[in-house]
Amino acid sequence: NGIRIICPEDADYPISLRCCSDAPLVLYCRGIINVNGKQGLAVVGTRRASTYGKEQTRLAVEGLKGKNIFTVSGLAIGIDTQAHQSSLDSNLPTYAVLAHGLESVYPEENKKLAQKIIENGGAVISEMPLHTQIKPGLFPRRNRIIAGMAEVTLVAEASMKGGAMHTAYAADSYQRSLFAVPGRNKDYYYEGCNYLIKTGRARLFQNASDIRREMGFDLSKKNTAENTESRTPALQPDLEQSAILGILQSENPASTDFLLQRCGLPLPDLLSCLLRLELAGLVRSCPGNYYELAN
Repeated sequence: NGIRIICPEDADYPISLRCCSDAPLVLYCRGIINVNGKQGLAVVGTRRASTYGKEQTRLAVEGLKGKNIFTVSGLAIGIDTQAHQSSLDSNLPTYAVLAHGLESVYPEENKKLAQKIIENGGAVISEMPLHTQIKPGLFPRRNRIIAGMAEVTLVAEASMKGGAMHTAYAADSYQRSLFAVPGRNKDYYYEGCNYLIKTGRARLFQNASDIRREMGFDLSKKNTAENTESRTPALQPDLEQSAILGILQSENPASTDFLLQRCGLPLPDLLSCLLRLELAGLVRSCPGNYYELAN
């Protein structure tokens, strides 16, 4: 069936996914996974997408045209389909994560779209072995992979009970950036988006520049220089801070999840060390809760 098996030790296993505590032990893949070195945008939403939801999805993806990014979604009807199609139209690689075996495509009407994704340099991915049947309980598991592959997740349209909320909660648990398109108060398919914004889990999405800024594409050199000048003189790192710097020398940049696993510090202590190192000008924070050496 032209399906490859990819393990976490393989070079093309997504680094951002590998850093998640519940990362899949194996990925089945049709196509090519080439995401390391790029930033990822996950786009999710309801299958019963409105014209407004589809338009917001299209504008978000098209606004990233020409950037070193990829998109990831679930190949479902509605928002997912719009995200994949807009990515193809914008010549951006896109990845579809399925909840069943890759010998088939669900939904059937997106079989041609899946093939176009592969032909455009993307891939169709699943952690499920061949001949795994479609079951409702497998979709939340699939959704965590979508969130784990991306630095930024956009919820374009979702009810409170929609599967997109599983993806949003997963992205939040991974400390990834989360945006949501706001909707009218009484609109059932925007209750989820409004709730994410209201509770502070997601930031309000207005246009693609919000995502570009989050990914670091719209930061001016002037602002970067000003931030550099305002840093305090470098400190003498203690043992814990030195351990973090050592990890970053071998994995640069590294996500907070990755640093948490490697250094063995409690999360509050890790964040405190990172803050001190950043204020001292030794490391800098990157979009998607990543950190890198400042030199």
